[in-house]
Amino acid sequence: LTIKNKPILMNSSLESSSHSAFKFRPTTNTNTLLFLFFLLAFVIFKTRRDLKILARMREDSYPIKRIGRVEILAHDRLSVPMTFWTLGRATILIPSSLLATPIDYRMSIAHEIQHQRQRDPLWLFALEALRAFAFMNPVAKIWIRKINELQEFACDETLVDRSKVNSQQYARCLFQVAQSTLRPEFATACASGMFLRTERHQLKRRIKMLLTYKKNSMRIRSKLNSPLWARLALFSLLLGTAAYASQGIAQSQSDRMITLDEAKQLARNITGSEGLPVVVNDQVVNELNRYLSSPSSRQGMREALYRMKAKYQSVVDAKLSEYDLPKALDAVPLIESKYENLSARGRLQVAGLWQFIPATARRMGIPVHPGVDERMNIEKLSDAAGRLIKGNALFYNNLGLSLLAFNWGETAVNHWLGATRSRDPWVLSQANNHDRYLPQLMAGMIVIANPKLVE
Repeated sequence: LTIKNKPILMNSSLESSSHSAFKFRPTTNTNTLLFLFFLLAFVIFKTRRDLKILARMREDSYPIKRIGRVEILAHDRLSVPMTFWTLGRATILIPSSLLATPIDYRMSIAHEIQHQRQRDPLWLFALEALRAFAFMNPVAKIWIRKINELQEFACDETLVDRSKVNSQQYARCLFQVAQSTLRPEFATACASGMFLRTERHQLKRRIKMLLTYKKNSMRIRSKLNSPLWARLALFSLLLGTAAYASQGIAQSQSDRMITLDEAKQLARNITGSEGLPVVVNDQVVNELNRYLSSPSSRQGMREALYRMKAKYQSVVDAKLSEYDLPKALDAVPLIESKYENLSARGRLQVAGLWQFIPATARRMGIPVHPGVDERMNIEKLSDAAGRLIKGNALFYNNLGLSLLAFNWGETAVNHWLGATRSRDPWVLSQANNHDRYLPQLMAGMIVIANPKLVE
């Protein structure tokens, strides 16, 4: 079979495999799950890194004493006290320099033990996970900083209120230790301490509170720092984050959602579709909204249209015209490669503007072998695509079936023709697991005819 002395099909035998791969096109739900998986992986990675740092610090320390289940260690290079949980063990690390000042040593130990009693080191794991998952919430950092501040105030209050330490001496201890550093060298997300999470203005408030301390004057802070309050705060923050994120996502999608009636109206602007009925149904609307419903998808489609007009449209349209194919089929490279001349990739090694697999390219006379891949030649591959679509259109006497064969392969189309006993390409698509190729093609034609949709 030839057109203008050019062979349309290099081999009359039907190809059992498709010219192009069935490509995975992420949906909104898939992207959301991938994003959440990335956040979870990030939290796990960061937590493991911090725990390894703390484990090394334990190894570099030497034991002082044990109080119940809490092990107290001294570290020569540590500048401020800290406490943490690792592998079920409660640990307090203190600077070895504190051993020379017994009063400061006792107050530091008392403060860090109080952190353990309040389970503050365990709450840090939840707060770090919350920090990652609530990054879209503008008040998340404020809430977390407030919780850390209240934890420190609760420790201070408990110690002085129960007369375990003198408030004046305790304030002096805070001031002296703070002079060494407010940004400790070994601070991690998994450790609490007198200064690990204390900002300058917070430290000033703590010292002022201690110097003006009156018994029971800060009882409200202790109540606020109870486990029940902390759980309610976390729950409220998570709900706020979810609401904020869902509101933003809904807004980004709803501002460009196209209805079925609107899509039908937009489809009237399609020109050059002779021989290919333009169908607009719910599937087409779904694909159209995938192209338009988010800033990133609109950006990708906008860039594709620019590449099409700036680089490739003249060649593609010339080949479509040469083989008497509708101009509207310039949407095929849009949905195949987004008008990118892609090198071989994936398991099936698809390549080029029209995404041919090697076997189909060779069948159409395009050399593909180590060191040479003519699929990257736009004119040659466009000519082969035109011959392939035209040849199958003549074979099936149906351009829609030819386009399915272009994507599925002729063997698959023949199978579904027999299975459905229908020659309607949309019936075949529904039978073949609701295949999305024709809906995507129609959506691509609508976008090309209405480029302002992606602006």
